[in-house]
Amino acid sequence: MPVPALPAFYTPRLFLDYSVGGEDHTQQVRYPEGGSQGAAISTLVEMMAFLDAGLYLTTIIGLRFSVAESDVTNPVTWPGDATYGSGSPSAGQEMKFISVTGKDGGGHRCRLEMFGIIQVIPTTWRLLVGVNSVLDDWFEHLQAAYLDGTFCSIAGIGVIFNQYYNFKYADHEIAKVRG
Repeated sequence: MPVPALPAFYTPRLFLDYSVGGEDHTQQVRYPEGGSQGAAISTLVEMMAFLDAGLYLTTIIGLRFSVAESDVTNPVTWPGDATYGSGSPSAGQEMKFISVTGKDGGGHRCRLEMFGIIQVIPTTWRLLVGVNSVLDDWFEHLQAAYLDGTFCSIAGIGVIFNQYYNFKYADHEIAKVRG
């Protein structure tokens, strides 16, 4: 049975704008209506700190939020570091990203992506949780945030993530390189 679609603005959201290797990206996380925006921001800062050793130089551009039922975003102060990670990705590596996927109890899918990860892509394009300590610390913290109600799915409830990381290159970035 299909899961009913929900509008993108169904929950409050945070948008972390960042740059890696000269390419700008945005990571979106949702938090429950009536939840604490401050707790969601603190958790997002902690997640970036967990990834620090596993990132190419990542510059934080800013943080924005949007309330439920609105597509309007407003700036909010990023309380974390201005940069995370170190080094520059070699040509073409700035478009590489990692994602985790899962579902909430109602069957709504959830995916979180992060560009700038320093990790050789496995030949299977997938890495099991439990192999990379930096990614695993981040994953454990991420899963906890979705289960304790700090973050949520589009339906406003917790998510159980699959026990693996997916790797991919951004299709729109590949198209830019190919011309």
